[in-house]
Amino acid sequence: MKKLSKKKSASREAMIALFLIFLMGGSTIAYSFISSLRQPQKKILLPKSLILERDLTQDEESAILRTYRTIIKFHYRKDCTACLNLRNVLEKVVKNSGGQVYLVEIEGELNRIDIYNALYSTTLENLDSLDEKTLKKSICNILVDPPNWCLNYLV
Repeated sequence: MKKLSKKKSASREAMIALFLIFLMGGSTIAYSFISSLRQPQKKILLPKSLILERDLTQDEESAILRTYRTIIKFHYRKDCTACLNLRNVLEKVVKNSGGQVYLVEIEGELNRIDIYNALYSTTLENLDSLDEKTLKKSICNILVDPPNWCLNYLV
């Protein structure tokens, strides 16, 4: 009688082991099948240039903000006399910020500078009376990781 129960016990253990092997193999196959059905995520590349003379696409803007970089949108009219100097200052800021600032130059009906990232934002208007120090101070206070030259401008 004992031999019979030992055989049943061994048979039962073998069945449980086969069931577990089948379950693990089946789940691996199911995972592979489901993964192949998923749409691959579209990879959004950041713009190659930090200074753009066009507006960003929504995907580009999202990608920049996800990486905690800062965007400066410089809206200016053709007749803005102070804007040429401000444009030069902004381009220098971008070049000296270690790749964390994108400048978008947009010629249009407005004279305005929008500075923003994933955490903070500010808008500067009245560009005719905006001086370089105020502009740099506004930028430095928005940056997530201000470069060393910002130490003179931080609040």
